[in-house]
Amino acid sequence: MKDVAALAGVDKGTVSRVLNGDPRISAATAERVWEAVRALNYRPDKVASGLSRGTSGLVALVLANASAWWVGPLLEGMARSLGLKGRGILVLGQGWFRSIPEELASRRVDGAVWMGPLEGEVEVSFPLVCWGLDVGPHSVGFSLDRLQGSILEAVGPFRYVGYGWSPFSQLEGAADPSASVAVVDLASGPFPPGQVLGGDVVLCGPPPGVRGRLWVPFSPMEVGTALGRTLLLASRASARPLRVRLEARLEAQG
Repeated sequence: MKDVAALAGVDKGTVSRVLNGDPRISAATAERVWEAVRALNYRPDKVASGLSRGTSGLVALVLANASAWWVGPLLEGMARSLGLKGRGILVLGQGWFRSIPEELASRRVDGAVWMGPLEGEVEVSFPLVCWGLDVGPHSVGFSLDRLQGSILEAVGPFRYVGYGWSPFSQLEGAADPSASVAVVDLASGPFPPGQVLGGDVVLCGPPPGVRGRLWVPFSPMEVGTALGRTLLLASRASARPLRVRLEARLEAQG
């Protein structure tokens, strides 16, 4: 940076402000700095730059089920919304560390998306987007209560069949184990591709190629994009609470 400043005839602070897009810098000065950057083939040190601003440029994705089929597309969606803002994504499994909140704090992440069960309020100082109810003063919750209502209206009481945590696990809280209709959560575990189920079954989050008479489509890439955008919004509006309601829909086939 010192060489860029010398070639452009400015101080290092001005170079830093130009690279960070400070609108207070005149167009002529900014152009001189960018010409020096190109001439010297300068590449900013993002870690050092983040430290000077008190940020890391990293957001975390915490997963209860890191091997699920939807994780890759969900990451792709998050990257689309966060990468444009210069954010990298750190992936952590819920069982990989003794304390995920402590791990996130030690890595100085700028925010996190939590896709897994939570016990009580989570003490963090950064924006937290939770798939489920909000759990603290810095958190945003995604709710499936409208989907739950749609299923109850369509088929009545239902029992929940799942293989582990998934984005549809919230439905288990409204389930009746004695009900004849089964809500099968295919986002929670592996399922044979191409198989069609009929009868009194509602399929939630089927992977590509799996359909039934009643099913809830799940587009993890779109969900990831929404999660990333929500996290960016939360980082700019941490002084006021946010609530996000997921508009998942029940569809019929046949």
